[in-house]
Amino acid sequence: MDLNHLHLMVKDIALSKKFYEDLFGFKEKIWYGEDLLFLQNSHGFDLALSPIETPLALPPGFHYGFSVKEKTRLQEIYSQGNKLYPNCFKTPPKDYGNWGTLTCCDVDNYPFEIYWDENLHSTN
Repeated sequence: MDLNHLHLMVKDIALSKKFYEDLFGFKEKIWYGEDLLFLQNSHGFDLALSPIETPLALPPGFHYGFSVKEKTRLQEIYSQGNKLYPNCFKTPPKDYGNWGTLTCCDVDNYPFEIYWDENLHSTN
């Protein structure tokens, strides 16, 4: 069984779509009516976006994550994100030697993490 999607309730679908396309390479997959958009990344993971007037508060510690294969990608994504969405990318990546992390939020203030770890290998 594979985990295949994340559904986020967002204030502005167009803005969230642009955010995930700009920084993570998601592409529009399909609309279901006017209120549900599925984006998909190159690994086949779906990100569903639906509108809500006020984004939801998440439990402490809750976040979603992305991984990168090269350590240098953390700084590259931070630089690009900080330029395009400075309110989302406030803290530079942290380097812990054989692993590193970048913690941010999206345009609705949902927290996420981007990490690199030389000991973890993608299953794709």
